[in-house]
Amino acid sequence: MLERTLQDRPNRYWGIADYLELTEADAHTIPAYTEAADMIERSFAELASVYPDQSIGGQTYFMAGEQEHGITHAHALLELERMGYGELTEQGMRTHRLQMLLNRAVPEVAISQEVKIPKFTDILSEDYWARTYNDPHALKVPYASLALLKRLPERDREIAAFNVCKLLTLLG
Repeated sequence: MLERTLQDRPNRYWGIADYLELTEADAHTIPAYTEAADMIERSFAELASVYPDQSIGGQTYFMAGEQEHGITHAHALLELERMGYGELTEQGMRTHRLQMLLNRAVPEVAISQEVKIPKFTDILSEDYWARTYNDPHALKVPYASLALLKRLPERDREIAAFNVCKLLTLLG
């Protein structure tokens, strides 16, 4: 499995020839995280604009798929912290910022397809859970989102959950 994670398409992000060449310095437009709460807030904030995956010129670009990973990556880092691996969480938060930058690489054709209104507005909605999904993200994303929402200030939870529902809408 680890070997397979190293086999990747360097141009998997729209308009970026080789994402493996990017460094933390390239993520200067994403404010540095001083604590896990910053990462959680950024993960949800990046869902303000959600776009469906795109196939362009024979290549697939995972717009929503990468945003799903922004949530699940943050959750995994917090789980590592909970298990006592704070140093891994610190290192991972630096790469998470880079991931947030990469997730902003959206082609013009996707802009008109932005999901503005989800099919449901509650992560626990029967409209979502009554279906059968083949994609494991259909379970991982809501699970991670619900865990992260608990750590978000209460005043920000409603809009964050709404934006997660836009992402979950695309899984259906």
